[in-house]
Amino acid sequence: MTPNHKLTNVIKGRIIEDLQMNPAEVSMRFSDGSTMHVKVMESNSPPLKNGARIRAVSEQSVKFIISCEDESQIVLTLADPGSSVTVRDANGKIEYLAKMKLPRGDHSYRGKDTHLLRDSAGLLE
Repeated sequence: MTPNHKLTNVIKGRIIEDLQMNPAEVSMRFSDGSTMHVKVMESNSPPLKNGARIRAVSEQSVKFIISCEDESQIVLTLADPGSSVTVRDANGKIEYLAKMKLPRGDHSYRGKDTHLLRDSAGLLE
């Protein structure tokens, strides 16, 4: 597994307040009001407990693992590696958006939230 340092730096230490799992997406709301959405093909792991504190994120191809300080973890299969994860702060501003390789001249991801795929923390290019 390869650590995802950028995403880990964004969510490390956050406490899970609510976790929702459905066949296409796993959504987490953290105690600071921020959220993380992961588009998935499947999740065969038991859900993380409310109150768990995030320790790290790792991934390898489509396999995506979120580990917590209490040694619990969730293993997910990403729907589209490289563009399946979004983290927003309590005000809805993007903190993390997985980088996507866009075809040259494709500006379809420009918009009010993802203007040129940049964010205030400088995590996106």
